[in-house]
Amino acid sequence: TSVDTRIDLPLPIDVMRKLFIIQKNFAKWSQALLSIQEKPRMRLQKEYQLTPVGRAKARDAKSIHYQARHPESRDYVYEPSRVHSHDLMENHWIRKILRYLTKEINGLLESLHYYQEKVKEEIKDRSQYVARESHEQIRLKRNILEELEKYEKTMRQIRSLCITILHTEWMQLIPEKMPMTIPHTMQLDYRYRQMYHLYRLLKGENISVTFDKQYDYYWKRTDLLYEIWGFIQIIEGLQSDSVGFRVVDGPDPTTRTHNV
Repeated sequence: TSVDTRIDLPLPIDVMRKLFIIQKNFAKWSQALLSIQEKPRMRLQKEYQLTPVGRAKARDAKSIHYQARHPESRDYVYEPSRVHSHDLMENHWIRKILRYLTKEINGLLESLHYYQEKVKEEIKDRSQYVARESHEQIRLKRNILEELEKYEKTMRQIRSLCITILHTEWMQLIPEKMPMTIPHTMQLDYRYRQMYHLYRLLKGENISVTFDKQYDYYWKRTDLLYEIWGFIQIIEGLQSDSVGFRVVDGPDPTTRTHNV
């Protein structure tokens, strides 16, 4: 007899891990992103410009120093004004995180699309049979397809938020430079801390992730899965008529003898 050695898993382990991470705390990630989009961290800083003396409203030590060095500008005041600046290290990190998320989600969406098409094809093939077992398998595969569609919806929502923030005016004004250090404000601001936490989770940087128990099957050690699979193949092989395995019952089930 032939034995089917194919083991079907809905998605590769690494893809599943990232999907679970984002899906499990979707509300938390999306709320943090929306809040950052509307009220990003910023600081007030001074900017100076030459203003005609009659229109100038403010002077400071730097204005006086400038005039002393540039007497030719006596008809102008080097006037300070306070402006909002988003050129902060934490915002450089947010841009880096959003770009990373967008790239990762694009990859996840490609995987989801591939496996959705694969499950649809399996449903189509199985629909040719009328056995009760086939109907049950079709039902299970349709449930899998629904789950994949839910993941796809979540991924698209998160990606849309990331792209929207990356194209906001305040983000566009931040100079391009790679953040080298992590500012303490990344931990002080709950929204920024959440996004940095998501970034580290997806990269798998020494953060423990606990999934729902329904997913425990997919997280068994590879060697244990192989051992279980091997045991199943032996049982199935022994059940074949060509092997001739016969069980002889005894008075004590624990002391049964087996004749082959």
